[in-house]
Amino acid sequence: MAPYTNSADQFAEEMAEIMLESLRDYLLDPDVSERYAMDENEAGAFIDQMGQELTDQLRQLYLEMQEE
Repeated sequence: MAPYTNSADQFAEEMAEIMLESLRDYLLDPDVSERYAMDENEAGAFIDQMGQELTDQLRQLYLEMQEE
């Protein structure tokens, strides 16, 4: 296990949470939700779907930054 794995996990989870919360707020804005025809359930499903992928990408980015 790489020495930065725990830090990478923490970084990825915290950053993803912040980003996804902002995205949720954006998608639930009345003007935006009307534009994309998304209700709260659809926005939640979309965010859940991309949450793990975003976390994985952030973890990888952190690990790559530590290798430089």
